[in-house]
Amino acid sequence: MGSGVSVTTPGGKVSVDTAGLEAAGKKMEEAARQLEQAQKSQDPNAVAAATGNVVAAAAGALGGGAQGAVAVQSLKAALPEQLAGLARTSVEVQDGAAMGLPTSQARAEYGSGDKQVRVEITDLGGLSGLAQIAGMVQGEKETGGRVEKTWQAGGRTLQEEYEKDGSHAEVKAILKNGLVVSVEADQIAIKDVRGFLEKIDLGTLENLQRKGKS
Repeated sequence: MGSGVSVTTPGGKVSVDTAGLEAAGKKMEEAARQLEQAQKSQDPNAVAAATGNVVAAAAGALGGGAQGAVAVQSLKAALPEQLAGLARTSVEVQDGAAMGLPTSQARAEYGSGDKQVRVEITDLGGLSGLAQIAGMVQGEKETGGRVEKTWQAGGRTLQEEYEKDGSHAEVKAILKNGLVVSVEADQIAIKDVRGFLEKIDLGTLENLQRKGKS
C-alpha cells in the first residue's frame, strides 16, 4: 500500500506519493546500473535498450504516468518580443516529450549593451506540486552583499536573490498551477527586474492546462 503526504499550499492542496517517489528512485538506480553494464559490453543493442529503460525510469520519477506538461508552444507564446524596451535576442524551447519526460520549458534572452535579461518558464509536469511545497518556506537572508527572500502573495510564491551592487538579480514566481517563471538579469537593479516579471502574463500562464498522458 502506498503512502503519501498532502500539503495545503497557497494555490491549493498538493498530494505527493512519497512511496512512489522512492520506488521511482530505485528504478532509476537499477536502470543506470544496467546502462553502465551495457556500455562496458559495447553491445549497441544492449546500450539502446538500457538507455530506453533509463528514460522510462526518469519519466516515472517525474510523474510521467499520471499527466504530461503544458504544451511547450503555449509557454513560448508567453515570452514577449520586447521586455520594457529591451529587444528579444534569442528564444529556445525544450519539450521533454521527445525523451518520454513530462516536462516543458521555454526561455528567451533580451538585451542591449551590458544589460542582459533571461526569462525562463518551466513546467515539471507531475512534480510541479513539489515546487509549490518547496516554495512554502518563507524567510529572508542577507550574506555580505547578497540578499535572498521568499514570500507568498496572491496564492503564488515569490523568490528574490540579488546582489546589492546591482551586478546580478533574479526574481522567481511559482504559480498556483506549479509553473515556475524566473527572470534573471545582469547589471540591472532588483526593482527593474521585478518590473520585468510584471510584464509576463502570469494570469494566462496560471490558467494553462496540462496535456493528459495515455
